[in-house]
Amino acid sequence: MTTNNKQQYLVAFIMVTSLFFLWAFLHNINPILIPHLKKACTLTDTESAFIDSSVSLGYFLIALPAGWYMHKKGYKKVYY
Repeated sequence: MTTNNKQQYLVAFIMVTSLFFLWAFLHNINPILIPHLKKACTLTDTESAFIDSSVSLGYFLIALPAGWYMHKKGYKKVYY
């Protein structure tokens, strides 16, 4: 393995690791921000609960189309 390949893998590893960190950070800070958003926008309990549930619903709704897209246009094309 050449030095250039090692450097490419290192850059890709750093990018994927940082994306997972940012994703986890934003997902974990959501419950902290909801009470502040509730005060700032004068939301009811139901409306603030909808914000939290819409994040989880977003994972559910986007999972299948994202999987179909990755299967069709992914970096490793699979031929059956």
